Amino acid sequence: MATFDDYVKELRKEVKKLAQELVDGLQADAISDMNAFLRKSERDLKRWTRQLADGEITKQDFTDLVQAKKALAELHELTKAGVAATKLDRFRSDLISLLINTAMKVYL
Repeated sequence: MATFDDYVKELRKEVKKLAQELVDGLQADAISDMNAFLRKSERDLKRWTRQLADGEITKQDFTDLVQAKKALAELHELTKAGVAATKLDRFRSDLISLLINTAMKVYL
């Protein structure tokens, strides 16, 4: 069975790809912002991914729970780097989607 560390490792790979597409050259800032989000949400994400893997919650439940955390993705590093607001919003939305899709890939 996959661990939370497996999940985070896969997320880091995917965030690098996403950052390359949206904010080329700022992968380190994007990963830093993702790590900050993970620190804020780690306890909940660990519980929810375990529940997802164990079948205690549905894919839709997991999706709803993660999407509710979207406001915690503050993206300070990308903001300091001068990334436009529209790109920040897209990155934030895509990050939430990555959290969800990666969990489905790793745990199911």
